Amino acid sequence: MRPTFMGFETATRGLMVNQKSLDIVGNNVSNIGVTGYTRQRTDLVSLNVNMRYTRYNQNSVPFAGQGANVYGVSQIRDKFLDKRFREEYADVGYYSVTSGVIEDLAAAIDEVTPSTMSTAISKFQDTWGEMLSKNITESTGAANLLAQATQIVQVFRQMSAKIDNVWGQQQYSMSLEVENINSILSRIAQLNDTISQERFNSMTVGNENYRPLELLDQRNVLLDQLSQYADISYEEQSDGQVTVWMGAKSDTNPPAVQGDAYQQLQLQVNDSDPQFKTVSVFWAASGQDVNFASGSIRGNLDMLNGRGLGASSGRNESFTQGILYYKDKIDQFAKTFADAFNSVVELADPATNLAYDPPRYKTLFVFENDAYENAAGITINGDWEKDSTYLITNLVNKLDGGGDTNNTYAARAANVFENILDFGEFQGTIYDYITFYSVTKLGNDGDYANSRLDAVSSISDDLLNQIQQVSGVSMEEEGVDMLQYQKAYDAVARVFTTLDEMLDKLINGTGLVGR
Repeated sequence: MRPTFMGFETATRGLMVNQKSLDIVGNNVSNIGVTGYTRQRTDLVSLNVNMRYTRYNQNSVPFAGQGANVYGVSQIRDKFLDKRFREEYADVGYYSVTSGVIEDLAAAIDEVTPSTMSTAISKFQDTWGEMLSKNITESTGAANLLAQATQIVQVFRQMSAKIDNVWGQQQYSMSLEVENINSILSRIAQLNDTISQERFNSMTVGNENYRPLELLDQRNVLLDQLSQYADISYEEQSDGQVTVWMGAKSDTNPPAVQGDAYQQLQLQVNDSDPQFKTVSVFWAASGQDVNFASGSIRGNLDMLNGRGLGASSGRNESFTQGILYYKDKIDQFAKTFADAFNSVVELADPATNLAYDPPRYKTLFVFENDAYENAAGITINGDWEKDSTYLITNLVNKLDGGGDTNNTYAARAANVFENILDFGEFQGTIYDYITFYSVTKLGNDGDYANSRLDAVSSISDDLLNQIQQVSGVSMEEEGVDMLQYQKAYDAVARVFTTLDEMLDKLINGTGLVGR
């Protein structure tokens, strides 16, 4: 015969198990909408009657049926989905940066028809045509031409300044990201330490694998955030801590977080030569440059240091077509444009009234720094800027029998707009080159970045939905669980009534001893 009060113990455990399960259901419902919260559940185990360590071998049947216990509270989480989401989220971070930078470059270059540069050059061309048609006096035409040339110079310089501004804004944005990464690494290390201590303090025999769930949720949120900045990997340790790597896990790439210790990232602007200004990101402790395959830090590095095929590894540049690449396109445009028109107006030798041999030409456009012939430094020749008639005095086509109305130089200038010019990476007309860097290059780069961003965002959103289905709180499922535990609770309470009636019968309804 079993012990008399064992049934009450079994029923008591049943009440406690279902009460705790109802508590967890209520906790889940209360945390709907809380960022990073993972649905929890009670892990129930049936009590095991073990006669192994008894002094005498006994039949265990009389001791069976002692109910259930709550073994622990765990999270419903799929680690494989977490890993896949964080991999895709790194790509989202990369293409978010590249797409945004290209949009900023498009606004800086401003080649939406009618474009600023195209309009300025078109007016410059029209003025040459007016001089050639002799509908206006040459002095008036020269003044108009100077005004249009000044406008082109201003557009070149403004475009260069805007591109520099894009670079500066992106560098500042990247510095904020580095600060945020350092903060995240610090908080993960702190959580590692707290989780380890909490696990040790609450650990009992049989439930060593159960950990402080709310702290795990906080750490998972930080890992999700960190994965946007770089490709990450991590390993869970037996004490509940995680070791985190940013970039490929290797002997040459130490963990970013290990236990309660973490590394700090540092951003450096390499500006010893302003023409080749770049940035680098490295681990402060070792001075080793980061080598991230994806994420927003990789995207920033590619955009800030990207010079295309003209990149030099010695200057920390990349072969991506980034901000430096498009700055080079504008600089090349300014140089080729200046060279073309500086070889148009041929000078006469005052001593002979004949052309020089070899020919000499009037310099219309110059650069403030001869070492850097770029759009930021292009300007009007000082003599022309002071006196618009500089353009039409002492010319071969005037002194060589043509008279004051001979404007062969204007015809030569008009032809420049139709000539095939060598822009280095591209050969074509001036207008063809504008289309090349603004529509062909910038447009294609923008389309590619946007299409990749749409693709990886769609995948990451789908994975996030799958994670939500697994780990998120569902009112329907919690409602079903609540009814189940409530019914079980009511049933166990009914067991108490039955046991009470049985005990009353045993004590008060049986005969007296010896009767």
